[in-house]
Amino acid sequence: MTHDYNTFPPGWREITEKQFARSSYFQEVPALRETRQMFEEGTKDPAKLMLDRDRPVYFGSVLYHYHDQTGVALASDYWEGKVRYFKFGCDHAYRPLSSDEEHARGLRFEALICTKCELVVGRRDSSG
Repeated sequence: MTHDYNTFPPGWREITEKQFARSSYFQEVPALRETRQMFEEGTKDPAKLMLDRDRPVYFGSVLYHYHDQTGVALASDYWEGKVRYFKFGCDHAYRPLSSDEEHARGLRFEALICTKCELVVGRRDSSG
């Protein structure tokens, strides 16, 4: 996967503080922590925006990526003196793969597949 540090990750959306408090940030260890300075969508010439102090030029953000290709982020709104909260990636909706689907994919374990992005993950055994 390639990206540049001035672009938003796929599925970037703002969430509330309450949603962030209930997010994976407090429940999972991230696979990757990165910082980005992402220019607002539609910005044609970021250099010209440097003179515009009425709105943020970029989002100085810390992104936390998780193993399921999702993540959360904290962004500093310097001019407003606030922290904003974001989520990115897919809102997964999993279904079990059939034995035939698992076999066709060469899997040797029970798996789930996201019906939105087709991410395949191993099924957890909750029996102990």
